[in-house]
Amino acid sequence: DLLAGDSFFVTDNGVKSDGTFALLGEGVLRYTASSAVPAGTVLSYTGVGGDWTNESGSLNFPGAGDQAIVFNGTVDSPTFLCALQTVHDFWFSDATSPLASALPPGLTAGSSNAIAAGCGRSCSPDGFDAWLDLE
Repeated sequence: DLLAGDSFFVTDNGVKSDGTFALLGEGVLRYTASSAVPAGTVLSYTGVGGDWTNESGSLNFPGAGDQAIVFNGTVDSPTFLCALQTVHDFWFSDATSPLASALPPGLTAGSSNAIAAGCGRSCSPDGFDAWLDLE
């Protein structure tokens, strides 16, 4: 459950092998609950406004895939909550490009908190957007 005022961050920044963000020009959003949010509620992002604020850069999920990393704390000292990787069906050893991310520390690959579900080179150009149902 989230209480009114609770917040977390979402970024498409990859995580390096040392557990820090690669900071390759990606974006960071903050979600701050304006009222209580029960566990299991699906949160949607359609743009900045309401409970969503832009902290830096801009999120860009290209058709070739990307990652979405959810964390608390700060960009310099994150506590990772969950992550989704859609470039491949595995986590990279390091974040060497904006489309790559190592498994964030504290998360477990293949569990409900760290899913790598990309289709790799077999993706269509709009594969990531279609998979996430983005418009």
